[in-house]
Amino acid sequence: ERKWTDLEPDAVRTFINDAALTLSFYDFDESLHSLIRTSNAIERLFREFRTKADEIGAFPNEESCLAIF
Repeated sequence: ERKWTDLEPDAVRTFINDAALTLSFYDFDESLHSLIRTSNAIERLFREFRTKADEIGAFPNEESCLAIF
């Protein structure tokens, strides 16, 4: 912990203070876990982008990548 506290004090403080919040989805019925374990829209956007990128394979240039994104 000391190593990371020295390197990233804010991140360690947040982790220590809020780690339990990341597990709050366990307070709900198990059938809902996969639906509510994250509500982060950015995570969903990245997941959908990765799926689309996997379908395409490779982008010929940056512009084509940005057009999909």
